[in-house]
Amino acid sequence: MSGKEMLEEIKKWTNQEKRNIKYEDLVNIINQLFADEIIELSNTIGYPVFTRLCMGVLQHKFVLL
Repeated sequence: MSGKEMLEEIKKWTNQEKRNIKYEDLVNIINQLFADEIIELSNTIGYPVFTRLCMGVLQHKFVLL
C-alpha cells in the first residue's frame, strides 16, 4: 500500500480510532511515509494527538509546524 493510499484509509477512521492508534502501528505507518505525507498524517490525526503519539523512537521524525 502506498503512502497516499494509507493516508486515505486513515482519513476514513473515526476520531476515536485515530486517537487510539497503537504506537507500534504508528511507527510502521510513519516509516513508510515521505516528509510531506507525515505532515498530512499529523493534520489528519490532529496535531495535539499526533504530538502525543510521536513521543518515543519517532521523535526524530516529529514535524514541528
